[in-house]
Amino acid sequence: MASHQATIKDKLTVLSIVTALLLVHAIAAPTAAAESADAAEPFTWSAELVSFDASSNTVTLKSYLDTRVDRAALETLSEGDLVTIGWTGLNWGAGIAGVTKGSADELDTHLRMPAEFVRTEMDGQYLVYRVPVPEDAGSRLETLEPGAWVTGTSPRDAASLDEAVISVRGYNDVG
Repeated sequence: MASHQATIKDKLTVLSIVTALLLVHAIAAPTAAAESADAAEPFTWSAELVSFDASSNTVTLKSYLDTRVDRAALETLSEGDLVTIGWTGLNWGAGIAGVTKGSADELDTHLRMPAEFVRTEMDGQYLVYRVPVPEDAGSRLETLEPGAWVTGTSPRDAASLDEAVISVRGYNDVG
């Protein structure tokens, strides 16, 4: 009888260990997969077109600043400063969650984009910034009037200003 109880106890111990390992795997595997997938996929954002400069192939845009943005830090910036914009959202930049001069290490978002600071507007409610765009975007942007909305695509954590925008098009342009 004692050996039968020992056999049952051993089986329960093995079953408990296997169950614990399966639970750890079920929790850790999707998180790791999601993090690696997020790092590889670009994200999309929208902004108001301020101007397009065909000679330098740069676009000046305006976007809403979320309430989390440190307005006092924006006052220390000058036109032309390199900044990193952190967008709200998971896969779609719905507004700007943070702006930091230079490096993006301080931003608590995975949607980051380098840009050139231009100014703020409407008592710090909007950020105006400049980014270079791919050459094939110029023909689309030249047809748009200031005030039109555009949709852009950016890699997550672009390393330089030249890598900030993969594509940009009119907001309603699906092609």
